[in-house]
Amino acid sequence: MNTITPVRLVAHGPAHFQVHGRLCLPSSGQTRTVQLLVPGGAYDHSYWDFPYRPERYSYVRAMAESGKATFTIDPIGSGRSSLPLGASVTLSAVARTVHQLIRDLRGGAIGDRSFRKVVLEGHSVGSAVAWVEAATYRDIDGLIVTGMMHPNPLLPITLRAIVGLGTSVQPAMLDPKFRYVLDPTYITTRPGTRAGLFYNPADTDPEVPVVDEQTKATLPLPEMAFPVHQLDGLTRHINVPTLVVEGGKDKFFCAGLGGRDCSSGQAIRRHEAPYYGPGAQLQGYVLPNAGHCINLERNAQEWYRAASRWIDTAVH
Repeated sequence: MNTITPVRLVAHGPAHFQVHGRLCLPSSGQTRTVQLLVPGGAYDHSYWDFPYRPERYSYVRAMAESGKATFTIDPIGSGRSSLPLGASVTLSAVARTVHQLIRDLRGGAIGDRSFRKVVLEGHSVGSAVAWVEAATYRDIDGLIVTGMMHPNPLLPITLRAIVGLGTSVQPAMLDPKFRYVLDPTYITTRPGTRAGLFYNPADTDPEVPVVDEQTKATLPLPEMAFPVHQLDGLTRHINVPTLVVEGGKDKFFCAGLGGRDCSSGQAIRRHEAPYYGPGAQLQGYVLPNAGHCINLERNAQEWYRAASRWIDTAVH
């Protein structure tokens, strides 16, 4: 079910902007828990519901088959959602819109269905949005963080991430797909760069990066300030059950200059637990051989099953 939800970017401002979302219920309809899915930067809802071989690469489909509801969004500034002045689309502003969506999911304002529990789940920059939302509003029942970790104490800034992203993004208006975007503070990835940035070629169907290029989206530049929240202690205010998920070959956080030990879920937990509150009951999970975009690697179904099991045990 496609939905359009009015939202506000500032606390007491008018709800002049719209978020496009897709509510997917299991065939039984017998669930009172929903996952709100926030994609990474320069992605829209397609990351969670990939159009190529959805029986293998759609997280949404996998969750529906396991009896779970999902609400997938195009965050403000991407996809079919509103594109406000890019300078105004900060992580805090996007988190505020997600907070409003959580309220509406609980209140029955989205799809005429009210949910008792909400699990917030982000990927990459979307995980930073989830951090801010969870720490600020404390209105969720569980948190899944994918493709985002805190710094390696010996390497506070991930050099590979800075160099790789710096040479692989450009103003969206320079991309033929986004000629309608006239605001220079909106960026996207340069054509042909996503395969090298986000995937482990040894674990990737060659057609996946092709479709990824076709479905890419825009990103307001202020959202790239996520490293601030890797360092400022914000996430210590998160005290709901939390699962941190990484691809073992993620170039930004694990492999090479990523610098973290991503050899196991236990290693992830050891690294990340000090950055969360005690109520997070932190757990880690590693998808072996996967790159940054774990949903789109050949073994994605393994992580889908792990997510489903975690929700069943941690959010009840």
